[in-house]
Amino acid sequence: MGLNYMGFVDGSIDWEEDKIAAKVDKKKCIQCGVCMDFYCPVPRKGDDDYPFIDEKLCQGCGLCAAICPGDAISVVYI
Repeated sequence: MGLNYMGFVDGSIDWEEDKIAAKVDKKKCIQCGVCMDFYCPVPRKGDDDYPFIDEKLCQGCGLCAAICPGDAISVVYI
C-alpha cells in the first residue's frame, strides 16, 4: 500500500524537521479509525471525532497516508 507514496529521492522534498507533515481531509475521511489504531501515536481523535494530526509531532513518514482506506490523509508541506 505504501508504494503509492514512494518516489525517487531527487532533492525536491525538504526533509527537515517541521517542514512536512500529514494532514487529514475531512471531506474524504470515513472515520474508520485505522490511522488511530495503527503503530504511529500521532493521529488522535479530535473534538469533532475526526482524526487530528499534530504537525509538531508528525515526522511526515506517510505511514498513516499509506494505510488510510479513504485516501483522506496526505503528506504536505507546512
